[in-house]
This record gives sequence, C-alpha cells and structure tokens, in this order.
Amino acid sequence: MRAFHRDSAAAELTYRSNLVAGIVLSLFWLVWAMITLRVFYDHVAVLHGWRYQDALLVLSLFFSVNGLRQALFQPSMLRMTEYIEKGTLDLFLTKPISTQFLVSFRYVNPVAWIDCTWGGALAVYCLVGRDPAPSAADLVRGVLLLGTAVVLLYCLSFGLQTLTLWTANSRELSDIVAGVIDIARFPIPLYGPLVSFVFTTVVPVAFFTTVPAQALMGQQGWRTVAVAIGVAGAGLLVTRLLWTAALRGYQGVSS
Repeated sequence: MRAFHRDSAAAELTYRSNLVAGIVLSLFWLVWAMITLRVFYDHVAVLHGWRYQDALLVLSLFFSVNGLRQALFQPSMLRMTEYIEKGTLDLFLTKPISTQFLVSFRYVNPVAWIDCTWGGALAVYCLVGRDPAPSAADLVRGVLLLGTAVVLLYCLSFGLQTLTLWTANSRELSDIVAGVIDIARFPIPLYGPLVSFVFTTVVPVAFFTTVPAQALMGQQGWRTVAVAIGVAGAGLLVTRLLWTAALRGYQGVSS
C-alpha cells in the first residue's frame, strides 16, 4: 500500500501545478459548501434539531470521508473496465497477493488527501468551539464510527466495482457511489422524516457522517457503535462473497 501511494505521489508531483490547483479548488468547494449551508440558517437558529455549528461538523466529516474515498477507492474503481479490457485483471490473478487488494488499492490519488485535511481542520474547529465540549468517550465513539463509515463506503465502492465484471462500465457505477455519498453532505434529518428514515434504516447513508457527528456531540452510545461494527463486518463479508462469485464466472480477456 505504501509503495502504491509513493508511486502515485511521484507521478502527481511531476506537475506541481496540479497540487496547487488541488489545494485551491478543495478550499474553494469547502467554503462554498459552508456558505450554502449557512443559507438554510439565515432565519432560524435550529433546523430539525440541528444548529449551524452541528451541521458544519457533519459537513467537515463529509469532506474527510469523501476525500478518503477519492484518494483510496475511486482511482482503482475507475480503472476496473481497463483492468478487464486490457487483461490487467488476468495479470493480477497470477500475483501471490490478494486480487481484491490489488484491484481496490493499486492506484491512489494523493491530491484528494487535501480534502481530508481541510475537513479534519474544520472538524477540530467545530469541536473546540462546542459547548459542552465532547468527552473522551465521545471522541472514541466518534472515531470508531468514522472507521465503520470508511469500511461501509469501501464495501459500497468495491461491491459496485465488482459488478463491472458483468457490466464492463465502471464510470457509471462510480457516479452512483458519488451520488450516494453526496447525500451525506448535510445532516440526514434535514431532509425530512421520511427521507431520514430511508437513509438511516434502509440505505444507511446516515452512518457515513451524521451518526459519527452525533457520537462526537455525545448523542450516540456504545450500542450504536456495536451495531455499526456489525453492519460493517457484514458488508465486508458480502463484498468478499460477491467478488468470489464474480471471479468464478470470469472467463479472462482472451476467452
């Protein structure tokens, strides 16, 4: 993993202007999102139980989690069609290392870590200025739930990536992942009771950002953490089984 990241970083830093542009654009989109969120609170202090500062914490976690997705998951996912058409997947299958690991993390986008940095800085700002301040237990629960959020996002990304073995179109599948995670940009309760129910219990989008933010604010207990870990573990198992089934039916580029 470290070697993959080193190679990708070396290629990206060949053009320093890309790095500068990435920093500027990342900050621009973060500020733009903050302004957009502020519009909702122009005439109210609390919206569906969420203050502006609380919603800002969710936004910060969105930038961090989505930045990690763009850094680690998206680059290889977008190349899945190429892996199949050019026979790269056939080569991966001959390697003495997990094929799932190779197709998941072979390529990295180091510029996307900038989003994680800005998001993390904003999260610290929101928590430092919060009254009451989060306890140590709140921070631990929040970090654990963020970890499960990353795992769930990987399961979603890789599960759809696996479908490329049948559809051979990874671009459209990547757009689906981006659309799902974009819903988590704001607190899920802001979308209304019905939508909130769907994105919490049916499609657990709330666990990407809203639930970790609630934990950091002292509004979620250890039971939620246990449930999230269980769901994340089940997600890993399902994606592994799906990948195994897909490879079983894979004929290879020369077939």
